[in-house]
Amino acid sequence: MKFWNRNLRSSLSIGALALVIAAPMFGYVPRRSMVVGGQIVINKWASSSFPIVWRMNPTRGPNVTGAAAFEGAFREAFQAWSGIPTATIAFAEGQPVAASMKPAFDQVNLITTNVTLAEWAVYGLDAMSLTNVTSLVTTGQIVEADIVFNPNTGFSSGEVSPGRADLQAIATHEIGHLLGLDHTPLASAVMFPLAAGNSLSRILTADDTIGVSTLYPTAAFAARGSIDGKVFATTNVPVFGAIVVAVGANGQPMAAVVTDPDGKYSIAGLPAGSYTLFAEPMDGPFLENNFLVPLSNVYPLKTVNINFTTRFR
Repeated sequence: MKFWNRNLRSSLSIGALALVIAAPMFGYVPRRSMVVGGQIVINKWASSSFPIVWRMNPTRGPNVTGAAAFEGAFREAFQAWSGIPTATIAFAEGQPVAASMKPAFDQVNLITTNVTLAEWAVYGLDAMSLTNVTSLVTTGQIVEADIVFNPNTGFSSGEVSPGRADLQAIATHEIGHLLGLDHTPLASAVMFPLAAGNSLSRILTADDTIGVSTLYPTAAFAARGSIDGKVFATTNVPVFGAIVVAVGANGQPMAAVVTDPDGKYSIAGLPAGSYTLFAEPMDGPFLENNFLVPLSNVYPLKTVNINFTTRFR
């Protein structure tokens, strides 16, 4: 569903697109849009918007089970993001809304499991959840976001149970979208678009925390270093859409970024240390259409290059 007027843009952030159950341009990718005048901007909240007030529909959807109160899953998910020491993020829980309240452009940042099958069908999405983000078409500033859970999907509010998705993990992913993050190509991250195992993770990774800190940095984070460079093919042509990953000395990936049409990348906010870089094509499991806004939409007439082999530096 999309909503337009002269000053506002509303777009859907799709959550986990598939659930696997067993018996850059940053890669910690911020959401981007093209505003009036053709400028490409990063979508984020104004500093004056914090604390962001969120409100919950208190009616628990029949597809949500578990002994734990589902309110607790949402609170823990918001706390995961507001507890990042390198980001100036703050949330405040507002009063619950009326049970009849549905997602709308109404100056309420709503989180709800209380939607009918028919109401969900309007979105036309095969997803477990979505975040509808409204931003200004003149600046890209986010002004409202609603998080909605698919009534066709079974969720668990407590311990993960067979055949049910972890409500807290999905909420954590969606709140990343609410804050302005797109999907990341790093499979270990909360903001990766697909379930990669028995359950999704509630635990933010370095890719997640560095990514959101680039949007809302503390002074200490802003003083960190960065790795900048370009990726070229063997024909000396810049590679657009290469995934560049910085791996720490311990062998763990810290952050992934995606090159722009000039082959440029910048991995900001890395702690001091030694890093190995590798570049790989966006040919799976993460594909260009896994971004909320495909790169070809952000950069019209440009084509992502996947015709190269992974290389290390």
